[in-house]
Amino acid sequence: MERMNEFDYEKYDDKEIQKIISETIELTIGYQSYQANQMNQWTSNIVEIILDSIVKLNHHYKYIVYCVIMQKNHSALHTTSSCFWDFDQDCSSTFHWENESMYAVVSVYGLAI
Repeated sequence: MERMNEFDYEKYDDKEIQKIISETIELTIGYQSYQANQMNQWTSNIVEIILDSIVKLNHHYKYIVYCVIMQKNHSALHTTSSCFWDFDQDCSSTFHWENESMYAVVSVYGLAI
């Protein structure tokens, strides 16, 4: 198997990652109402589809995909993350989505290999 060099890989593109996240959430949840019994399936599908899609972009990264879905019920949702990484090579994207009954927040972390 031929090993790829650093010039064979595409650069991390935040706009492209944001588009993948948005399309995946719309495809998976769309305009459905919040259903507690669907949360495990929906979050699993979202992270798996996003991960499969971004791996195909041929970026030279290891990925972490994180998804939170919360029902809209007048409760607050606060999330934060912190990373110790190489600011010149490592990247991240976060996307916020909502419909009438729920919020979703998806973060993708790309760690250069």
